[in-house]
Amino acid sequence: MSNNKTRHIQECNNNIEKRFLNERASDLRNYMGKVGWKEKGTELSSGGDITDELSNIMNDLMYSATSLYKCTGTFTAGNDKFHKTRKSRHTTGQAVDVVMDSSCHKNFIDLLNIFVKKYPGFSYIDEYKNPSKGSTGGHFHISYNKGNPETGPSNDFDSSTATTASTEGDDNSRKGAEIMKSILQGGI
Repeated sequence: MSNNKTRHIQECNNNIEKRFLNERASDLRNYMGKVGWKEKGTELSSGGDITDELSNIMNDLMYSATSLYKCTGTFTAGNDKFHKTRKSRHTTGQAVDVVMDSSCHKNFIDLLNIFVKKYPGFSYIDEYKNPSKGSTGGHFHISYNKGNPETGPSNDFDSSTATTASTEGDDNSRKGAEIMKSILQGGI
C-alpha cells in the first residue's frame, strides 16, 4: 500500500475518532437533563471523554437517586482540565465528582454503597467527610475501573447494617433499604 493511501486511512481514522470524542459525556449530559441533574460548565469532558462504563453507571446512579429519593446533583468534574496535571482516574475518564444538597447525602451514600456491591470496580470517596489533599470543596468522588476499585479513605460502610435500615425513616428510605437488601443478597 502506498504512503498516500496509508496516510489517507490514518487521517480518516483520526477524523472518526474526533467525531466520537466526548460522545459518552454527551450521552450523560442528555440523560442528566431528563432527570434534573446538572453539570458545572463542560467539566465532564473539558480534558477528554469519560469511559462508556462510567457513563452507563452514572446514568443508573442518577436514575436511582432521582426516582427513589428525589435527589439531584451537579457534576463538577470528569476528565477535565483541572485534573490533567494530577495523578487521578479523572485523567483517564474513569472518575467524576458530584455535589448535592446535604439533605440527600445519607440516601446518596446508601446508593453508592449499593453500587460498590453491584459493580465490581466501582468506588467512591465522600470528600465532604474525607477531603483529598487537593480538594477544593466538599463532593463525592466516584470512579469505576472494572474489577479494580480505587483505594482511598474509608467510607465506613457496613453491609450488615444496610439490611436493617428499612425499619427507620420515610417511605423513600424504606424503598432504598429494600433495594439495597435485595442487591446485597444477589437479587438485582
